Amino acid sequence: MKKIGFIGLGVMRLPMVQHLAKHFGQAIVFDIAPTNEARPAPLLRHLKRPGAVGKGSDVVFLRLPGAQASCIPVLLWTILPLYHMLLFVSSAKDSRFAGEPWPDHPTLKNFEFVCQQMHHFLNYFWGQLWSSMRIAFMTGFLTLLVATSAALAISRLRLGAGA
Repeated sequence: MKKIGFIGLGVMRLPMVQHLAKHFGQAIVFDIAPTNEARPAPLLRHLKRPGAVGKGSDVVFLRLPGAQASCIPVLLWTILPLYHMLLFVSSAKDSRFAGEPWPDHPTLKNFEFVCQQMHHFLNYFWGQLWSSMRIAFMTGFLTLLVATSAALAISRLRLGAGA
């Protein structure tokens, strides 16, 4: 018999949880809103702390209200690549794919390897970096020039009485 945990019930409230508990096992629930049920279901346990739901359940379903729920995927989408870059740049060559969340002995040897061009793929690193920086700055400058000119033109635009 599996124990299913719910942190936050949202609009599904108790009927959905009771249905799942009947088919899969016991349901452990934490919700900030009080329930209006006259008699609790035998397979349903209400807890006072959300941490207890995670400890007592095999599977936990989390429901966050409104905007908070949409922020988590965006945050992960943004932070996860940065985390991976930091992980790979600070790991030694033999421990990059060890499966550890962070290397035991972080190193900056990879920066030395790139800056001193110690590999044949890195022979033209500084020239390529300078070209990329020059193109990025020129693109930014031209974008700023066009956007500023367009903003000036739009700000001086006189609209008719109907607009």
